[in-house]
Amino acid sequence: MPQVTAEERARAKALLVRFLPRAMADGVLDEVEKLHLHAILTSGVLTKDDVQEVFRNYLLQVHQEITADGKLTLAEVVRLRTVITELRIPQSFLPPEIALIVGG
Repeated sequence: MPQVTAEERARAKALLVRFLPRAMADGVLDEVEKLHLHAILTSGVLTKDDVQEVFRNYLLQVHQEITADGKLTLAEVVRLRTVITELRIPQSFLPPEIALIVGG
């Protein structure tokens, strides 16, 4: 198996960073988006740590967006829960401030 370069990993991480907000914009991963995500995650380019970093940063970005005004609506909590469910993020992976909101 060929060695993955740092540049290839950086490109794959950037792709995942761009993909997540677009794919989750409507709150659902459709079949095409699921296939695309699966292809990114199983390409062999990204390490487990890379994927966890990108997912954690995305979760923190969503958290920041929904808490920016200091108020938390039911719709915002549902949005956060949906991201966690759709991306199959385990409760044990959630940062404490997000686990607190979603009841983890």
